[in-house]
Amino acid sequence: MLPVDIHDKKLLPTNPKKIMNRNCVIYCRVSSIGDRQSNERQLRDLEEYAKSRSLIIAKTYEEKISGAKKNDERPVLIE
Repeated sequence: MLPVDIHDKKLLPTNPKKIMNRNCVIYCRVSSIGDRQSNERQLRDLEEYAKSRSLIIAKTYEEKISGAKKNDERPVLIE
């Protein structure tokens, strides 16, 4: 999956009120296990984005795992 800039206006619908389903999930991941990296900023930015688009956060997924891991090695993605 390619990185997405959540502030890129081209990714947004022209009329967000036309979106029928207002639910979303948040997925945050950092590569380092331990205290060296935190996903706090990612989570905060995504929560603010959801709020700005009037989205309802149904669930938040957080991982501390290498992006090189296969999907079947990542319990959060299997859920």
